[in-house]
Amino acid sequence: MNGAVLVSLVGVYLTDWEIIDIVVGGGISIFIIYSAYELIEEGVLVLLDRALDDDTQSQIVTIIEEEHSVNDYHCLKTRTAGNDNFVDVHLVFNCLISLMDAHRVSDKIEERIEKIDPSKDWVINIHMDPYDDSDINNQ
Repeated sequence: MNGAVLVSLVGVYLTDWEIIDIVVGGGISIFIIYSAYELIEEGVLVLLDRALDDDTQSQIVTIIEEEHSVNDYHCLKTRTAGNDNFVDVHLVFNCLISLMDAHRVSDKIEERIEKIDPSKDWVINIHMDPYDDSDINNQ
């Protein structure tokens, strides 16, 4: 950029065309905006609590659906902030399953989710439902 400014000044000095300075200044402005775009985008997405990427969400859904004790799930919400990944989900179990067994299944699901990306810190909140209450939770 300093070189471009120097060339601009020399060009204006030699030709008296002040438009050279305007064009070079505009080019430098566009270059700065282009260079800063990724930083701005990442900063905005962090502030907005963006969801985990589609691939990670698909892996979470697969983990839940592969567990035979889980009848269904709803209210799956994910987000990321810095090095932390957050997952909230309601799992629907058969109402006859013991709390201990449902808790073991939930722990197993948590462990598998954490293995998706061990370099991240995971905060996983699993709500265990004895029946599908998704209609109540979506109002």
